[in-house]
Amino acid sequence: MENNIYKCFCADCTSIEKELIVYSHSSINPGNKHFLRDEVVLHNKPNDFWIILHENVLDLTMISAQGNTIPAFPPVIEKSGSDFFGNTQLYWWQDPTYFIGRITKQPRELRVINTLTATTQKMTVCEEDTLREIQKKYFHYNWNQENYEWRKYDPNRNIYSNVCLDKTLTANGFHCNEFQKPYSPSLWLFFKDDVKKCLNES
Repeated sequence: MENNIYKCFCADCTSIEKELIVYSHSSINPGNKHFLRDEVVLHNKPNDFWIILHENVLDLTMISAQGNTIPAFPPVIEKSGSDFFGNTQLYWWQDPTYFIGRITKQPRELRVINTLTATTQKMTVCEEDTLREIQKKYFHYNWNQENYEWRKYDPNRNIYSNVCLDKTLTANGFHCNEFQKPYSPSLWLFFKDDVKKCLNES
């Protein structure tokens, strides 16, 4: 896939020139508050246009829809030195209306292992994602994933222990040391009927 990255510059109220990196390449649900750069880069259409500005993710669809082409993107340049809405007293890049989240501080690779189908799916998620949010992303690969128990392997006790879906990978014990070679933690999926059968047999 070709990545088209356009750059323009805007001046803030103190006339300090700031680089605005416009990622051009659509469609991740903007409900998440943290995004991968690869997720943002998908939104490259005039009717679906996101940018990254100082690690903030802005949805400028309402502005870009006024322009003819993304490379030219005249509305952004024209409004960069003035208030976009006269009654807000805000520059367009300061307006919270366009803010939809932040770039993740650390992309995390992981493997989701389905014990029923004997398949492994590699994924890249945000460090800030809870396992429940990761479940939603995994829905793309398995729409029936709600019928599975999500667990992690505990090598110390040689068992598959429960995980907390409302916590992140790190909070569940999958630590990422930036000074060491990253590893891909594994989450194990057990079909709920199989889990019940094992519990009954035990």
